[in-house]
Amino acid sequence: MTKIFWILIICLFVSNLNAQENCNLYEGDCKKACEISIEASKFQGSRSSQLLFDSCIALCPTFASAYYEKSVPFLKHGLITQWKELIDKAVELKPKSFLLNRGCNQIQFFRNYANGLKDLNRLYQLTGHFNIGYTNSGEYHVQMIRAIAYRKVGNILKSIEIMQALLNSDWYSIGLYDFHHLGVSYLEAGQLNEAKQAFTKQLNENELAETYYYIALILEKEDQFEQAQEMLSKAEVNYKNGSTMNNNYYHFLDKVFYSEIQTATKRLIQR
Repeated sequence: MTKIFWILIICLFVSNLNAQENCNLYEGDCKKACEISIEASKFQGSRSSQLLFDSCIALCPTFASAYYEKSVPFLKHGLITQWKELIDKAVELKPKSFLLNRGCNQIQFFRNYANGLKDLNRLYQLTGHFNIGYTNSGEYHVQMIRAIAYRKVGNILKSIEIMQALLNSDWYSIGLYDFHHLGVSYLEAGQLNEAKQAFTKQLNENELAETYYYIALILEKEDQFEQAQEMLSKAEVNYKNGSTMNNNYYHFLDKVFYSEIQTATKRLIQR
């Protein structure tokens, strides 16, 4: 419960950071554009809100936040072209503020791992420190997303290196799915014992159907078919009970679907 509490606090903190803009930093038309943008953000996604963001951009074409705020509804509706055009402009004008958003969303929403990784690496270079922040939702530290992207483009050892550095940082609080992702990286690297240890830690932190599924894959590789079947049964029960990786806007990285559990179960039965 304590962990969930702090994660909620982080989510609220990140949300407030994204929503607030200090209009006193601007002058003239740009200050007015900032004030209009704050008002438009209160009913983001509506037609009137989008029109107000247009007026912000007309008043101050260099006001990056207006491009970002206008891009959000397009992202949520999966309109990639419109979102990308607007977020690209925001990044062009204010890279340190919006590279995180563009990089994480390319990875999490659109599975564009290579380009998302470029953004997060550039952000890492610009900030000059390892703690580059959390995703907009607060669910992940950005270094975890960066590590997963490295694995997805084929650099699994780099993925493990970043994850371990994050998990061993004294300022970091373990996330809901961190050990699950670490376990997948170890599994793909062929380090089965390390993968088992990570998945066991995940089950102690937060029980997931996905984690039981991956443990079953390890046991199958080790020809422990009966134990693998037991893990798949637990995966199925947890999936049906809702103990799985869920999100209203996108599928989590390293998520497992019910059909995959069924396929693995049939494969073991046929052995």
